[in-house]
Amino acid sequence: MRTAILLGIFGVPMLLSPVDAQVNPGPRRAVHRLVAAFQPIEFAYSTAARAPGGLSETTASPDHPFLDYRMHGWFVSPSGRVLNTPGFYAADGLGGDAGSVWKVRFTPDEVGQWAMVVSFEKGPRLNVAGLATPGTPLAPHGEIQLFQVTMPDPAATGFHRHGPLEAVGARYLRHRDGTWFLKTGTNSPENLLAYSGFDGAFDSGNIPLGETFLHDYPNHVADWRPGDPEWRSGGDPHAGRGIVGALNYLHDVGVNSVYFLANNLGGDGQDVFPFVDPSGSEFGKVTHYDVGRMEQWDTVFEHAQRLGILLEFVLAERELENISWLGGAQSVQRRLYLKMMVAMFGHHPGLRWILCEENAPEPTTQFTVNELEAIAQWIRRWQSFEHPMAVHTDPDDQSIYRQILTNANDSSWLTSASLQINRADYNPATEAAHELFEQFRRHAIVDVDEQGPALIGLSRSNHAEMRRKVLWDVLLSGGNLSWYCGYYSVLDGGGDIRLEDFRSRDTMWRQSRHARSLLERYPFPLMLPADGLVTNETVHSNYGEAEVFGLPGSVYLVYYPEATTTGRIDLRQEPSDARFVGRWFNPRDGVFEGAAEARWGGGIRNVPAAPSPTWNDWVWVLERN
Repeated sequence: MRTAILLGIFGVPMLLSPVDAQVNPGPRRAVHRLVAAFQPIEFAYSTAARAPGGLSETTASPDHPFLDYRMHGWFVSPSGRVLNTPGFYAADGLGGDAGSVWKVRFTPDEVGQWAMVVSFEKGPRLNVAGLATPGTPLAPHGEIQLFQVTMPDPAATGFHRHGPLEAVGARYLRHRDGTWFLKTGTNSPENLLAYSGFDGAFDSGNIPLGETFLHDYPNHVADWRPGDPEWRSGGDPHAGRGIVGALNYLHDVGVNSVYFLANNLGGDGQDVFPFVDPSGSEFGKVTHYDVGRMEQWDTVFEHAQRLGILLEFVLAERELENISWLGGAQSVQRRLYLKMMVAMFGHHPGLRWILCEENAPEPTTQFTVNELEAIAQWIRRWQSFEHPMAVHTDPDDQSIYRQILTNANDSSWLTSASLQINRADYNPATEAAHELFEQFRRHAIVDVDEQGPALIGLSRSNHAEMRRKVLWDVLLSGGNLSWYCGYYSVLDGGGDIRLEDFRSRDTMWRQSRHARSLLERYPFPLMLPADGLVTNETVHSNYGEAEVFGLPGSVYLVYYPEATTTGRIDLRQEPSDARFVGRWFNPRDGVFEGAAEARWGGGIRNVPAAPSPTWNDWVWVLERN
């Protein structure tokens, strides 16, 4: 990053580089705006960029709008922080494909007066060069924007109310306002954005089953509500209602994250990509971005943010054919792609970058440790928020994390684990990930993002099994969860990339919310697994023993996959006069059942009999009174 100079102009700091200070950037006018903290703000500039025959999203070098022009917004916060946010080519600024408009998107997180100075320069492939590489300044280079940021809007919802999600050295993500975040989301469909209502969307691979397929989400059109966003595409004035309605439904049943690929060319679906036309020349097809479609993507993402739905942004797929579309970790194409994703979408406060799906450990790997580090550092260079980052694993193989923690020059970017598990017992795998990171004296957010068997995952009919085998195992082991809905299935409500109706898994979405809501009643970020505290309980042949998640002196949650025999709980770590109240929670319906019963600490105590039917699963909640 170039050395910067802070200058006092119009009574506020202004940021210019030494090179900028030597040129005439044109008129410096102050534009005053007002915005609430955690609310996005967009700056659109009609620029001096020109090309013979006009500038469009398909113009090639030397006037390539995505490669040969570089816009950045240099933001100075009330406390003096300097944030560098990249801009992007926006064609006419209205979703069209031609024009000379660039945009900068930003979400302020401090109350007070902000200043932003825009830099806009031209040069060969300047947008993928470091900031030490100067270009030729063009208007509006040097223009100042002033804006006043007020307290967060009390009527705001989702991430615009609570602020960005951050990794703060704990086992869970935390909002800027101090609210903790526990995830129960959906991993499917990973081609969420293969949606017929987006401009220029098409299936380039005829996968699966040799068919041309795009999502319509027809059963969710009715979930769209007046006042929700929509847009016109392909002659349909209501093209956005299916995917927007799907997000509404997911929010209503408690799903708070969606996992999706931004580019699956060469991979499973081959129907999601940000580019204008992937059938063009080998280089050009991945350096020109579909401006209109990206505006529609952002409309969907913004709606998700207001609903409190985390965006789990998967940047690459495991297939080497997918990776070859953009080349190596530091190729021009990949650097541009990563910077464009940050510029267009990195302002969203609820976002997690997953650098690659199913990245195997070295030596048979999609990206090596050094390549993953290069990708992470390139993203970090541009993002104004320190979004959490993860690498998704091969099934039951966490060794990529040990390689990163051991061999990376700087592994601080790896703040989140994204596990794929295909085994009978999910408790040891979740706890093993925590233990691995703690060996390196750090905490990570552990997310179980894919469950096996791969062809089945979570189906319409196996919610009881998955609740007893996966849901409570993961959450009471200090993990977060996204549900994977099976590979390619066209039966049972549709699987992963063919999932059209999220109601096909309605029972599990709601039961996951029941579990999450129970944990959110208590100080779950301080609670730890302690399964050994319960003994002599029924051990189910398929689902194992009781799970315990507790905080001494406060609360213990005991999940029985079968409660025929409830056994005993060791409370010797509690004072003998410590009074607790125990009651039973129904994980199927999300309600407490039966009367609360007093219990005392200071010894090994019998757990009372569970309500009927005892052969089912139950949660005993023991709270200190």
